[in-house]
Amino acid sequence: MADILEKDANNNNNEFKIVKNKKAKSDIWQHFGLKLNTKINQLVDNVAVCIHCNLDVKMSGGGTSNLRTHIDRRHPNLSRATKSSTSKATDEEDETKHVAKKQKTLDGMIGSKYLFNSDRAMCITRSIGKYIIDDIRPVSVVEGTGFKKMIMTLDPRYTIPGQTYFSQTLIPNMYQETAVRVKSSLSNAKTVALTTDGWTSRAHMSYITVTSAHITPEWKLENFVLQTRSMPESHTGLNIANVVRDAKSEWCITTPTPPLVSDNAANMTVGARELGSQPHIGCFPHTLNLGAQKALKMTSVSRILGRVQKLVGYFHRSTTAAAVLSAKTNLLGMKNLKLTCDVPTRWNSAADMLERYLKLQPAVYATLLSPEISRHIDHETSMLNEADTKLAEDIVKCLYLLKAITEAVCTESMPTVSANIPLIQKVQQNMALIGTDSPMSRSIKEAVLSDLNTRYTSEELQNFLSECTLLDPRFKTTYLTPEAMENTYHRLALLLQSGDGKVHVQADTQVPTPGQHIPPHPVLPERPNTSQSPSPTETSDEENAAKCQRSSDFSKKVGLAAIFDFENVEEATAAKPMSLQEKIEEEIKQYKLMNQISIESNALDWWKKNCIQFPLLASVAKQRLCIPATSVPAERVFSSAGDIVTAQRASLAPELVDMLLFCKKNCDL
Repeated sequence: MADILEKDANNNNNEFKIVKNKKAKSDIWQHFGLKLNTKINQLVDNVAVCIHCNLDVKMSGGGTSNLRTHIDRRHPNLSRATKSSTSKATDEEDETKHVAKKQKTLDGMIGSKYLFNSDRAMCITRSIGKYIIDDIRPVSVVEGTGFKKMIMTLDPRYTIPGQTYFSQTLIPNMYQETAVRVKSSLSNAKTVALTTDGWTSRAHMSYITVTSAHITPEWKLENFVLQTRSMPESHTGLNIANVVRDAKSEWCITTPTPPLVSDNAANMTVGARELGSQPHIGCFPHTLNLGAQKALKMTSVSRILGRVQKLVGYFHRSTTAAAVLSAKTNLLGMKNLKLTCDVPTRWNSAADMLERYLKLQPAVYATLLSPEISRHIDHETSMLNEADTKLAEDIVKCLYLLKAITEAVCTESMPTVSANIPLIQKVQQNMALIGTDSPMSRSIKEAVLSDLNTRYTSEELQNFLSECTLLDPRFKTTYLTPEAMENTYHRLALLLQSGDGKVHVQADTQVPTPGQHIPPHPVLPERPNTSQSPSPTETSDEENAAKCQRSSDFSKKVGLAAIFDFENVEEATAAKPMSLQEKIEEEIKQYKLMNQISIESNALDWWKKNCIQFPLLASVAKQRLCIPATSVPAERVFSSAGDIVTAQRASLAPELVDMLLFCKKNCDL
């Protein structure tokens, strides 16, 4: 029933009790209770009991007038306190009503909606467009209910435009803004190298991507994704050449025959020949991958890969096995890693799969022996035995260098074409057969080397790569023999004299290859006799220190001293004018004296600091070192494109795909 108060109501035998009125709203009820007949457990109608004097007070129709009269007469002190409290509550209630009358509606509080073309509205709209581009979201995201609610929460005054505005107006405008900046940068480049590759979307549409690379006047390597165009026609060499030629014209690339980097497919070779690209360089990681794939197709290797693939596939299919494996890795104190599967189109994925399996082998073994798993597996998904495990380790060991080279070359911040010859030598050294090689290791090394030795055999290409290596201060004195270095320096001198950026080599010209000693070709003009000139190793440290000190002293001078010294230098130069031949010889001589920098250093930073000292060689270096050794810049677009052109977004127009990828890779807005 109700809570019973402590006092009885006019009765000492507990026949009646005073109970609290739970439905009371008036403050007067703090002094009264209801009368409860305990025998029949029923309230007495229209009777209240004063809790102070236990007197019954009749209520007429449930009103509280008699109750207030009783308090006023019988308990005047309580009456004044009650009135004071009631007056205060009434005042507060009136004040609340008054404030409520002054409160504005929601529309009045937030104000009117932004105009569509107001600065605030355009800023938010542009931010949404950048969100779509940066996070590779479908344009239809702006029509989503949750997205609209989020925008309304962030700024109720903003009205989001429809999907059509973003796809037909905003993103094309952002594309045009970025295109102007890209064209401006490309127009200032002396040499622009191109990379290209083709791919197919999940919507079964064929695309071809063209990217560019060049060195800015500030000696920064800059890469752009120029276009990703639909190519429904056959990917023949002629069609590819037409696409690249159109891209060159559209983006105002002034390099007459830009270098082209692509994979080693025959259609790409034909396309480069149709374009007249000088030179056409096969993607170095793709070249290594071809050799690795040749090795992986050997029976002994493919058997190991097949067994591991079945085991990995079982863990990918069985959620129970995957959960037990995760528990075992935690129990054994190993990092919670997952088994990875080989993907034929991904470089190094076979080595990654074997390496991950070997790392998780104890946990995999414990999982397969667990009762909940062992009764469900067949013989083919069993663990590798000790002999097969040793073979898997040999495979990983042989392919590790190829994986490391692929990952290193795929950077876009450092020149990589100059590393081709050093990396070829590194592969040749690492793949050299030794007496302790297992038959498996020997077979893999022979397969990789036999494939690699058929690549980069063109005499003109070998000459070109030698020049790139020599112009990179990280490699200039280590990876070419003295004879090959002199031959390359001589070709650079001829190139600088010709002024056309090319070296025209006769068909029977001997070409220095990595590790090969070749004397100077007899048809080349006779070199100046440099036998009396000190070699880099013969130059004393004192002489080099003195040269640096004189240069430092001059740079420290200020005011008139610097001006007069500058005039003296000009007079001396005017007194002894140097011909182009002499300038070339002097630059090459001084370049030889420069120390080779560490492999961790940035070759472009070195040239930025020394381009004034070697202006002629710097111009050639800028042409050569901008060329990537890989077509990965074009292939990296595939992963981004896969996010854009998914099965759910297959209806995206190819033009919109092109603009989204272009803005994604080039926008800095």
